[in-house]
Amino acid sequence: MISRLSPASVIAALLGLLLSAGDLRARDFGASAAMLGSGDAGISSSSGTAALYANPAGMAGLMMYSIETGYDYSNPQNGHGFHASLSDSRTNQYVSAGLSYAYANAKADQFMGGRYTYEGHHLRVALASGYRSRAVAILFGAGLKYYKVSRTPEANIDTINMDVGALLSIMDLVRIGVVGYNVIVQDDRTAMPISLGLGISFNYGGLVGAFDTVLDFRQTDNVTPIYRLGLEYFLAGMLALRTGFEFDQLTDARRVTTGIGYISSAWGIDVGYRQNVQDQEDALVAVTLRFFIP
Repeated sequence: MISRLSPASVIAALLGLLLSAGDLRARDFGASAAMLGSGDAGISSSSGTAALYANPAGMAGLMMYSIETGYDYSNPQNGHGFHASLSDSRTNQYVSAGLSYAYANAKADQFMGGRYTYEGHHLRVALASGYRSRAVAILFGAGLKYYKVSRTPEANIDTINMDVGALLSIMDLVRIGVVGYNVIVQDDRTAMPISLGLGISFNYGGLVGAFDTVLDFRQTDNVTPIYRLGLEYFLAGMLALRTGFEFDQLTDARRVTTGIGYISSAWGIDVGYRQNVQDQEDALVAVTLRFFIP
């Protein structure tokens, strides 16, 4: 996360750039419950295991060794997801590494116009490194991911792809992130579409604000964005209060998010919730346990 300054002109210019982009990617099973509570806006603000999904460069942002396990439930597809992940930026001061596995299962009699089933195994491994000083940090990361998914009515998936990201931190206050999702070109662009994500975040006095958007290249003539905005406030350095908003222009869905977390030097627990304000059945809840190894 981050800590001081107020470059309004830089932020305004970057927001103008970010508002020209967008995201059609579904939320991955195994993604952080803390990030869910903050609107899933984590391209520039995430670290540790959360960065495996949002931007692999973020793993090198904080010196930590963390292990995470969690569960998420999604409606109306009646989806259950279980995951375990770890991130280590302490063992080697020059290279950070992360690994994550998620299993997901969903069954619904009426979803996407008929009966829907989904069973998937998601595996991720990532490395990150870069330059860090008190004034600035320039970080880079790359992650391989393997998806093996059986689903109906959509086609099955059995493929490998890659995410590549970069992160700039200015005086530990302002962060700017960029990430390419699924950069390996494949015949079926709909399963794992090539996307470009942009994010900006700030941290001041325990308050963290983040804004993300992702440009999806599966249809170059009809790019449709998702915008994500998230806020997180730390009380006494241990209790995290989170809220966020997501606007999906593809489906015209507007989703609000909220979450809470407790973090100590040894462990933490996070709960996140997302609700479509136009469809009460469209909801997602996630719970994560984190352990920090000295």
